[in-house]
Amino acid sequence: MKTAQTAFMLLMITVLAGAVSCRLKVPLKEMSLAKSAITRAGEVKADKYAPDDLKRAKEFLSLSHADIKKEDTSKAEENAKKSLAYGTDAINKSLPLLSKDTLDEAKKLIADAERMNAERYASSDFSDARSKAGEAEKLHGDKSFWESYLVSKKAIAAATAARDKAEARIPELQNRIASIRGEADNLKSARGSEFASSELAQVSSRLDAATAGIGQKNLKDASRAIDDAESALNRAKGNTKRGIAAEKIRNAEKELDIANSSKMKDQFAADIQRASTLITNAKSDLSSGSFDAAATKADEATALLKSANSNMTVKAQELKKTAQEKLEAAENALKKIKESPLASHMQADIDAVQPLIDQSRGFLNNDAYQDSIAKSDEALARINQINIAMEKKAEELRLKGDTSKEAKEEQVYVVKYNPKKRDCLWRIAYYVYKDAKLWPVIYTANKDKIKDPDLIFPGQKFSIPSMDKKSDDAGKKEKGKPPVEGTVDKRD
Repeated sequence: MKTAQTAFMLLMITVLAGAVSCRLKVPLKEMSLAKSAITRAGEVKADKYAPDDLKRAKEFLSLSHADIKKEDTSKAEENAKKSLAYGTDAINKSLPLLSKDTLDEAKKLIADAERMNAERYASSDFSDARSKAGEAEKLHGDKSFWESYLVSKKAIAAATAARDKAEARIPELQNRIASIRGEADNLKSARGSEFASSELAQVSSRLDAATAGIGQKNLKDASRAIDDAESALNRAKGNTKRGIAAEKIRNAEKELDIANSSKMKDQFAADIQRASTLITNAKSDLSSGSFDAAATKADEATALLKSANSNMTVKAQELKKTAQEKLEAAENALKKIKESPLASHMQADIDAVQPLIDQSRGFLNNDAYQDSIAKSDEALARINQINIAMEKKAEELRLKGDTSKEAKEEQVYVVKYNPKKRDCLWRIAYYVYKDAKLWPVIYTANKDKIKDPDLIFPGQKFSIPSMDKKSDDAGKKEKGKPPVEGTVDKRD
């Protein structure tokens, strides 16, 4: 523009020089105004908006120059005025269009920046662009087209800067997408698919939308989709934690039911009560959304109850074994007294034992082991009383000199079950011979039944030799340390 003005001035100087020498009246003012109008028309892009008027303005100015050379100053003035008129028309036609197009461009760039989420990522530049665009629009409405154009250009610059800054955030958004997708995949493998399948599906869908938004340079929608995906992921995490915690509570409740159904729960009442309290608190935490706390308490309750249930199982097995052994001992002892020739003398007492044994077996079958043991002990105690009574009866017959089969066969001793004062050979010898030192006599007569003189069992029947010389010699031959007192049945 400056070069054109310089050329025009040189031309004017040349024309003036000729005019002075020829004393011509050159229309400098008209030609200068026409030239300024053409220059101004160029500034407002008349070549785009009013090309015909601009062309005519240039043509008439050129004719004006030619007229000067021909020294036709009147014609030169006329053509200069025509040039100015066309130039002015070009300006007047172009300015509103230039103002509108520039404002529209600014608005478009602002819209692009908005789609790139510049309001979030470049808030200062974006705010400035919108402010300038608003100002330019007001100026345009007031027909201050040139001023509107200049302000719109500033709005364009601010909008472009905002858009570019927002676009620079694309790698950050892509990293967020990758991170959220990775977390969702991890959650799926951590049972998220069981408890939050719909939320995880939403995460995947929104991340796909975010990726598409980035590809379309629509970071606003992409950012919104990423935020939605993140929210869905958080819901999925919460639902998964809730589901796992609820499952843990159910497992703890199952263990609690097992514990409460055990016959030995009273022995573990403290642990069961503690676990029950933990389960109640876990349910409260679950209702309030404290899923981690609920899961922790449920785990603690489950561990406590599993330990108690395991211990109760072991205890139950031990009691079951004891109950079985007690019942077997009672049944065997009852069978032996029923086979005794003196059984008829004690029939009523013997008949009273069988219901006790039947009750013991019933308790055993119903896993009431302690009750079974109690009934077996009661039966054994009754059997011991019967054995004692039968021994006394046999002794009475012997002292009377009764030589009947019943009396002879009863010269035996049945080992009694007495947990407080257990039978042993020296105690039996004292009972039958009134002399504990004669225990070897009984031992010698019953070696086929006694493998170890320190170990005899309830229900064993020992022959009791009469105290003749042969038996006395046997007693002398077997002298030695008597059996240990009370070692009757090591199983009891």
